[in-house]
Amino acid sequence: MPAGATMSDQDLRDTVIATLRRIAPEVTPGELRSEIDKGFWYVHDVDTSLMLRKSTNGMWEELVKRSQQQQPPLPPGALRTSL
Repeated sequence: MPAGATMSDQDLRDTVIATLRRIAPEVTPGELRSEIDKGFWYVHDVDTSLMLRKSTNGMWEELVKRSQQQQPPLPPGALRTSL
């Protein structure tokens, strides 16, 4: 990407999905959707200011905190019926 260019949210999403497919090719069709529906993953809109910042120090903790504020964890055995 040329200096000064910005990545659209859709381009960033496509890049993340392509990367996940390269690092986890054994994931079967529908497996991720099933895990999301069961509440095993947090799902958010893209925040390019967070994803593209230079320092990743504390990023994981910040993402988990945001996730828990927006989408409280499910009780054991509960299934999420919508995102």
